[in-house]
This record gives sequence, C-alpha cells and structure tokens, in this order.
Amino acid sequence: MAYDLVIKNGLVVDGSGFPRYRADVGIKDGKIVAKGKIDPNGAKVVDAEGRIVAPGFVDVHTHYDAQIFWDPLLTCSPWHGATTVVMGNCGFTLAPCRPEHRDYLSRMFARVEGINLKALETGLEWEWQTFPEYLNRIKQEKLGVNVGTMIGHCAVRRYIMGEAANEREADDDEIQQMKSVVREGIAAGAFGFTTTLSPTHYGMDGRPVPSRFASHKEVLELASALAEFHIGSIEIITETAVMGEDKFSEADQRLLTNLSLVTGRPINWNELSHTWDRPTAWRQQIEYMERASKEGAQVYGIARCQRLDAIFNLTESTMSFERWPRWHEVLSQPREKTLALLRDPEVRAAMKAEANELDSKNQVWRQLTNVNLVKSKTGKFAEFEGANLKEIGERTGKDLVDVLLDFSVEENLETEFAFIGVRNGDMNAVAEILTSPFALPGISDAGAHTNRLSGSYYSTFLLSHWVRDEGLLTLEDAIKRLTFMPASMYGMWDKGLIREGMAADIVVFDLDKLDWLPAERFNDLPGGDARLVNRAEGFDYLVVGGEVVYDHGEHTGALPGRVITSDEYRYNGG
Repeated sequence: MAYDLVIKNGLVVDGSGFPRYRADVGIKDGKIVAKGKIDPNGAKVVDAEGRIVAPGFVDVHTHYDAQIFWDPLLTCSPWHGATTVVMGNCGFTLAPCRPEHRDYLSRMFARVEGINLKALETGLEWEWQTFPEYLNRIKQEKLGVNVGTMIGHCAVRRYIMGEAANEREADDDEIQQMKSVVREGIAAGAFGFTTTLSPTHYGMDGRPVPSRFASHKEVLELASALAEFHIGSIEIITETAVMGEDKFSEADQRLLTNLSLVTGRPINWNELSHTWDRPTAWRQQIEYMERASKEGAQVYGIARCQRLDAIFNLTESTMSFERWPRWHEVLSQPREKTLALLRDPEVRAAMKAEANELDSKNQVWRQLTNVNLVKSKTGKFAEFEGANLKEIGERTGKDLVDVLLDFSVEENLETEFAFIGVRNGDMNAVAEILTSPFALPGISDAGAHTNRLSGSYYSTFLLSHWVRDEGLLTLEDAIKRLTFMPASMYGMWDKGLIREGMAADIVVFDLDKLDWLPAERFNDLPGGDARLVNRAEGFDYLVVGGEVVYDHGEHTGALPGRVITSDEYRYNGG
C-alpha cells in the first residue's frame, strides 16, 4: 500500500488502556490504515524512536467561540497535544443571537469568561443569527485542529425571551420555543446542550446571566432534545457545584441524575476540584456520582489536574476584588484616578481594614498571604519575584497590603501578582480525585480568562507530574482519560484510539522531556491587547487528519483541521 505518512519506531499507547507496544503507524487519506512493521515506500516519515505515539487529546472544556475567528490554530490547546477541542461550554455561546442582543452577549462573555471585550468588538462581524448560521460561518475558517461546538442556554434564553430572560422563569410556551431552538442546533450539528446555574455568574450589567433564572423543569425539558438524536453530552455547572454546601445539594443531585436518565446521554459537570473553602466537597461529589451510576445515570466530573493560581494586576483584573466593596470602588476607576486614590492615606486605611475582614463564602481571596509577586513590570522589585506578600513585608518592613499597593503604584498598576491555590491547593486531595473512574481530566478553559488564567496545560501536567513524576496513574490510563473517554462521551467514534479506520489525529511526545512553560503574555488579540499563554516542551509532532501541524513546537503551516458536527456521528438505528 502507498502511504501519505508513516510514523516509525514509536511506542504506541493506543487510547484503549491496553499496554503500550512498539509499532509503526501508516496513514492514508487522513485515516490510520495500518499498524506494525511498515515499509514507508516513499511516504513522508516521522521518526518516533524513543517517543510515545498516542491519539490526539480531546480538550472538552474550552471557550474558543470567538477566538476561532482570529486564531486558526486555537492556541494554546494544540501546544499541549490536543487535536480536537469542544467549545460552547457553561451555557455561553455566540448563537443564536438577534442583532439587538449582540452587545449583551459580548459583554456577558467578557464579564463571565474573561474574554477581552475589545477583541470581541474588533474581531466579530456577527454574520449569523441562528445557531445553524453560526455553525455554517465557522465552517468557513481554515483551522489547525478539529472543533466541535455545543449550544448554550444563555443565548437560547435571550433569543426567545429577550430582556425577560434576565428577570424570571419561562412559561410553558417559552420553554417549548427554546426546546425547538435547541433541537434545531443539535440537528445542525451541535454536540450537546450547556448551561450554568452557578451563583457566581453575572453579566456586565450586574444581573445574573439568563440561565440562572431557569427552573430545573426548564433545564430538563431543553436538554431532553438530545434524546432524539442519540449523540452528544450535556455540560452543566449546578448551583452548588462550586459554592454552597460541602457537596451537591439534593436538588442538584436529582437534576444531574434525571438529565442523564431522561436523555440517555452522559452528563459532564464542572468542576471537580479541591478548594480550601469546601475542603471535602470533592469527596461527597464522587460518592454521589457512584450512587448515580447505580441508578443508571452517566454523570462525570471534569477534574482540574493542576493547582490553579489566578494571575492579576490592579488595572486589568479587578474582578478578583469585586466582593470587596471599598477595593472594587477604587480599582474600577480610570487609571489616573485609581492611582490618586491609592496614594490617599484615608483610602489606604479603609482598604486595609476591609482586607482584614472575614468572608465565610470566599476565604481564599481574602487571605492576601496567599498572594505572590509574579513579575515586576519595570524590574524594580525583581528581587522579590516568587515571594508572597507576607515574606516581602517582613523583608521590607511593610504591611502586606502596602506591599501590594505600593508596588502597584510604582509600576502604574501593572505589577503582576497571583492568588496561589484558589483551586487544588491540596495536591493530596487532587491525587485522590484523579484516581476516581468518574473524573475526566480537563477544565482547560482555553480561550477564556485570558488576562489572568491559563489552564490549557492540564494534559501536560497530568502526564509529566502525575504519571512520570508521581506514578499516580499509568501512562496507559492517563492517555485513555485524555482521548478515548472524552471522545466517547461526545460520541466521536473515530477519535481517541490508534486503530485502523480511525482518524489520523496523533500526538508524538518524549515523556522524559515533557513540561509546561511559565505563563507569558502574547499581544496578539484583535485590538492589540495581551493574553496569558503557556507553551510546552517535549511534544515532537502533532498530526491532524494525517498532516503534521506542529513539528517540535513550530507550526508547519498546515491547516487540516475542520469543524466537526454531531450529524456525522449520529446513530439512526440502521
């Protein structure tokens, strides 16, 4: 047989969980067509000697809904081995959308998902109203990786109910109209329905986002449209997933269970992680998922693999202090006024007093001892980089609030700090979470929170830290969780395995050298603003549709990716 590409001499970890084996992989017309000892016979060859050859990773929790229009490579996901990404999570999508709702949806994305508003206003042309029209529009983009998308509750609600979407529950007629829109989206190719009931989600106007006004009856009825298509998943943030009781509430548990039983589809919720505010919630949540499986429900938690540190400065990331009224009032002013206020002794005293107050619902953010200096913008305070505010205060004789504010004033509010361990501060708890069969590694949130978070390196962290360094999971188990399991959850039956007939989406990496690089800022957003990114080391090749897209971290120029749709995978009983 004549091949287009042959990956030679690698150790194949095929995604099934079976032990690794040495084999060549032959690729023709974008498909895997052979394994074993292969004569390239003139085909292009990738030498994988001493390397792991695995299916490309499936990054199921991203927010590339807007970035897809200005970044064909959908970075940072492919830098960390992803060949397929799923966007449209948390109930937030750009379609359906009437012209009069464009500003609201843009500001909602900016507020909740931390997507740069200038980039949204500059980079979106809004050539669609319905979800099928949005899908057809993104299909026109040339892409480096494969993209699946879902339809979001907030956009659907606003599309049908207008302003009332942010004011009240829907009546029966409105619910049926919304269900028709969801059905239309799934029929057109969406891979599922997403929603949020999280009490932390507010729009730019200060009101809860539309889906938070929905009853559980509404959520169940809209999601039930998936039962007709036998494809996809429902992604949800419940009311008590990240806040409230130290577990899911009984109402949330019943909602998740019913969503799976009514639709016959897997449910994925986020996020499954440790927080100091709710240090045993993860254990209760895993116990719930075990019980749900015995009722016949498929409920999985998308688990954060790494410690989450939230990077901020006092000009771009004031959301970090929005629950501190005095701080928020000062930091939300124009820069020059904020600088003047921070120099005012009375204002400074009030801010210090507020920083010392307790907040039972948000303890971690109150503890400035958990804040480190990440980068001195001018270099004036570079000697303190990596130290926390308390340590710096002891070395300089300053109160830790004065350290934060004085350094910021000196550097025009551009000094970078980080709240350390706002999620997964206890890595022993994370280790237990990741060994649960109900935990799927993820929460990259790629495309979102670009001014203060970069979680797209979760796969690199899982493989380098938890597999190679800690031995928590076998390489075979970890690869299965990054590939076959997420692909199966969405019904992408040609992805997640290295087998004949499967899509030739493959990653080749050196496990010994695998590492994620420190966060850096790229000034590449529409409008010129910066975003945080994490690159990686140790990934030698990324192959999408049989073409090499990345060669040792460098883009080859190939753009073989495409928008994949659920109708390609739908089972019709034939």
